[in-house]
Amino acid sequence: MFEDFPQFVPQKICLSCQGCCRFLDEKSDWRPRESEGRVKTKKIRDVFYCQFLEEKSNKCSEYFNRPLQCVFYPFLVEKKEDKIVVGVHLACPFIQENLHMKDFDIYRKKLEGFFKEKNFIGFLKDNEYLVEDYSSYQAEIETLFSL
Repeated sequence: MFEDFPQFVPQKICLSCQGCCRFLDEKSDWRPRESEGRVKTKKIRDVFYCQFLEEKSNKCSEYFNRPLQCVFYPFLVEKKEDKIVVGVHLACPFIQENLHMKDFDIYRKKLEGFFKEKNFIGFLKDNEYLVEDYSSYQAEIETLFSL
């Protein structure tokens, strides 16, 4: 269903970043969900890495089968009050550089159309575990649109 999900952050930039897929806490809320829980971590020095992240290459060993939240990142699906909204995680360096650019606005509109075209609300009703509560992190998230 999401094989053709439009990516915004170029792969080369993603692979050179040392941000996501690493957590300060073994039980971090930022770990992606799978249907049976959250992705496990492995401790490397003082950082907890996603179990799928290969430290030396910075590549995901499960890239083609990675959790859906990883496919969407840095875009987030969250429950906000009584709505389901799509936001963007402002911690992503590429987002910080491009958030107020024309290309980002074009992508946001494309993303909104993609979710509506794919009947994403229906999909989320069947996969409620994908809708997160990021209320503790609102300073890090900009809401883009409601579903």
